[in-house]
Amino acid sequence: RGYWALGWRFERLMYVKYTMTPRRGGPQNGAYFISWGAGLRHVNWSQEIRSELSLVTSAQLSYGKRIGFLGIRYLYITARLNSHFYEDPNFELDQPLTLIENNSDKLKYTIWPGYTVGIQI
Repeated sequence: RGYWALGWRFERLMYVKYTMTPRRGGPQNGAYFISWGAGLRHVNWSQEIRSELSLVTSAQLSYGKRIGFLGIRYLYITARLNSHFYEDPNFELDQPLTLIENNSDKLKYTIWPGYTVGIQI
């Protein structure tokens, strides 16, 4: 079963500095970062273009700390709040931790939390 999505994501990323001139063994520029953003995408559940609404949105907040281990620049964690608005019940996403769900006849939606833990090289 093929599907595709098209969307936009906007994010603000701020590297927070301890000092303007890094020193060996001292605080470094970009010691940690904070980012936040939002995105939306239309998910199409077939290879043809369909007009039924299937919109996935998300809002996120990330925090990353600089580490110098094996070439890893930052270790980060992201908290995310996701939602899916759809018309056709065949478009439903199965989420294990649903916070809010509406299965009305016209517009259906689901809201769920998410997270990401990762490394930036």
